[in-house]
Formats: sequence, C-alpha cells, structure tokens
Amino acid sequence: GVASSGHNLHEESILHHVPLYGNGLKAIAQMDIPGLDMLSSNPEVVIHSGWLTAAMPLSGALLEGHRRVMTEVSDFSQKMSGAGPVGLPEMRATAAWQAASGVTEFTLYYNPEDRSVEDNWQYGQFVGRLNAILRDAMPVRRVALYYPIYDLWAEYRPVAGPLHQAPPSPQVQQIVSSFMRLGQALQRRQMPFVLIDHEYLERSRLDDAGRLCVGNVKLESIVVPTGVGFPEKTEEQINEFQKKGGRIVRDSSESPITTANIVEAVQSIYRFEPANEKIVLGEFEREGRTIVILVNVAKEPYKGVLKADVAKPWTKLDPATGEITKLTPAGEGIPIQLDGYQTILLIR
Repeated sequence: GVASSGHNLHEESILHHVPLYGNGLKAIAQMDIPGLDMLSSNPEVVIHSGWLTAAMPLSGALLEGHRRVMTEVSDFSQKMSGAGPVGLPEMRATAAWQAASGVTEFTLYYNPEDRSVEDNWQYGQFVGRLNAILRDAMPVRRVALYYPIYDLWAEYRPVAGPLHQAPPSPQVQQIVSSFMRLGQALQRRQMPFVLIDHEYLERSRLDDAGRLCVGNVKLESIVVPTGVGFPEKTEEQINEFQKKGGRIVRDSSESPITTANIVEAVQSIYRFEPANEKIVLGEFEREGRTIVILVNVAKEPYKGVLKADVAKPWTKLDPATGEITKLTPAGEGIPIQLDGYQTILLIR
C-alpha cells in the first residue's frame, strides 16, 4: 500500500535511456508518484537541460491519468563548486519553476543550518502557498514533443564498460540534437508541453474537438524532431489527428524549428512582448478557473505584456508575500513586471 516514487538516472540524456530502461518514459510512468532529481539551485538550469529532467516525470504521470510528481531538490552543485549555499531568492525560483513543471511533492536536501531560521520559514511559506493553489490543479498541456525512443532502439549497440564508448551515429546525433533544440525552444517561448512516445500515441483517441487525448492530456499540437520514423499504427493515428485539424510541426534540416519561429509554428496562446527566454510559464485548471504561473529564472527584472485572453478579469497572487491584487488588462494583454527570481500566479 506504499506509493512507489523515485527518479530515473540520466534523466537529462535520452541517449542513456535505451541501455538503462529500454524506454525511460515508459519506465518512470509506472511509478505512483514519478519524480526527478534536481541537484542545482541555479534557476536558469531549466532553460538548458532542466526542462527534460522535469518533463519526464510529469509526462509519465499525466499520460497515465495521474497528477502527483515528486522532486528531490538541493543546492548540491553550488556547494560542491564553492558557489553555495544559495540564497532564498534562488531557492524560491528553483521551487517555482518545478511547480510550473507539475511538481507537487517537494523532498528537500537543503541543509537547514546553511541559512537563517527566518529564511527557512519564508521558503516553507512560499512552497506552501504555491501548493495551496497548484497541488489540486490539473496541468494543461496542449503541446507534445515526440520522444524518439523508437528510433534510438534501432541504433543501439550493447557494449561492455561505460555507456556509449563509441560516438553515436550521425542519424542519432541529428535526432538527439533536434529533440533537445525543440525542447529548449518550447521552454524558452513559454509553451508548456509533455513528452509522448509512439506507444502512448497509439493508445490515444480523438475527441469531438479533434484533440488527441490520452490520460490527463488533450493535445492540439505535436512537435516532431528531424530524422525520426513512426511505426505504421502511430503514423495512422498522426495522420488522422492532422485530418481533424491537429497540428504536426516537423523539424527538418531544410526548415528548422527554432526559438525564433516556434511560436508561429505551434500557434501558442501565450506570448510575451518583448520576448524573454528566461521566464517559465505553467498553465493549470482548477474548479473552472485558469491558473498561469510565471517565474523569472534570471537575476534581471522583466517588464512587458503577456498576450493572453483578457475577456475575463485576472487576479495576481504573490506566493512570496501572500499579496492578492486585481489586474487591469491593457489592450490584448496583461501588463507584467517581474523582479529577478520573482514568481507570480495569475488566475482567471
């Protein structure tokens, strides 16, 4: 009766998923509470490889119809390098971007003696306020990034000793490079997404609105790395999805999908003006309300407009202070001002 939880090894490297698990997404999805291990409290890690570390457990949970996701989080990397322990602002932003990525269970490896009683208290208050809103909310994921494990199987050659002693083939390098670039582009343009493989695509069904549904996910777009191939049944499902109005966004060497053009390709409903790569956006639904969390993972402040639905009023919640204020939309968007490492929740 005890819930299984934990994390995969080498979450951030899909090349290692074949020898370690066969299929890393399928393996982590079997946990009752899939998790991740975040050894860094530099919030900017999310725009590099942290997005993949967090996307794996959330995708596994949602695709299986679950919600809870665990993190083991610390400033281990900073302390080992002599740059730690980190301060309260970095701790808050690190917790917030993981909450935006679906985390509900926070397992802390911070040393309480590394900071003041007041800072420990303020951190607990911050995470508590986040979870008071988000833990019972369902992540909204309209976009999926195809997880190309099927193609990596064909290229895998078992070896003795350390993983991948020989350089991967040009095809594998192309697929993995495309996959990582697409994930970073989606992350840096505020488009929350799940990973989905060929098996979950084959299990999916089309609803009356033409969305591809599996577990707790209803997809409107699928982003596909360059160089991949699909099993016949998966190809049929994708073609049917496209006929019903679903978007299949294919990366290619001739027409690459980049941070610059991915917003138009996927037709995101949220967009910042001016654009900013270091703001993390998470979207949730709870009791008929839309909840958007915004996290500035940079030291530098941001001031701009979030292009979003302004037909109904929005309320802003600050999890650091507990302050609640009404927002007045301007034109087609919501004025946004974020200090360095600041987090806000918007509710419609």
